[in-house]
Amino acid sequence: LNDATAPGTYAYIDVDANGATGPLGKFRTDLAQADGAMGKFKVAGGAAMGFVKSHATEMAAAGATALAGFALKGVEAFTSMALEAGKFSETAGIAVEDASRLREVAGDLGIKAGAVEGAMTKMSLAIANGKQPTKDFADQIVYAKDGTVDSYNSFINLATAIGKIKDPTDRAKAAQETFGKSYGEISEMMSMSAEELRTKLEGVSEAKVITPEEVDKARRYRDAMDNLKDVVEDLQITLGENLTPILADAAAAIQGASDIADKVTGGSGGLGKLYEWANKIFNPLTQ
Repeated sequence: LNDATAPGTYAYIDVDANGATGPLGKFRTDLAQADGAMGKFKVAGGAAMGFVKSHATEMAAAGATALAGFALKGVEAFTSMALEAGKFSETAGIAVEDASRLREVAGDLGIKAGAVEGAMTKMSLAIANGKQPTKDFADQIVYAKDGTVDSYNSFINLATAIGKIKDPTDRAKAAQETFGKSYGEISEMMSMSAEELRTKLEGVSEAKVITPEEVDKARRYRDAMDNLKDVVEDLQITLGENLTPILADAAAAIQGASDIADKVTGGSGGLGKLYEWANKIFNPLTQ
């Protein structure tokens, strides 16, 4: 159907050979009689709402299933993120909130979180051992009130300070000695200024900043799922253990019955032949 009052608006409708007198036929008739594009939109909208109303139960069930799947994926995503942030925090010796920020920014830059984790671990060792690059940039190392190294802020300062070294050979040497082999993977972070990197880190959404309490929740969930898996596996093994002799006896009994049937029928496939005989004998009686 092409209405001259609504240029560019087309509706293709197919009906059966006898003509549609049901909902589809009514829709076609109403659409043909409607004036202008707005009228036709109202007719089409009414038909769509009618379909939704008549299929509400099916659509609700499908929606619930999709929502459940979405929720499960959300649980899995949260658990994975929280567990990884907790591991990063413990390995690098930084707050879990800072670890989650570093992981998120690294991911946005295409840097593997493990590379940042490795670079921070190597940096901590370099500072502890008093290696030359860290001595040259001693003013970039941040200390907490208790005298321990603030690894998070020291990493930001050292990475961006070493990244500013103009000579590429000197820069690579300093980065290698401070961050180890991972320095090449974090080069994009090193190319920023400390302010730029901090701005990116502080810009991570609160939903992606993991707290210690959330790490605990994720670990409890992981442990609960592990325990459930163990229970299911134990149940499967117990059932298998108890069913194995029963199935073995059943198989032996069937084999014995088959052997007897072969002798009665005088050949192989005796059970099948007995069934055919029984069917010929008793089937007429049941009709």
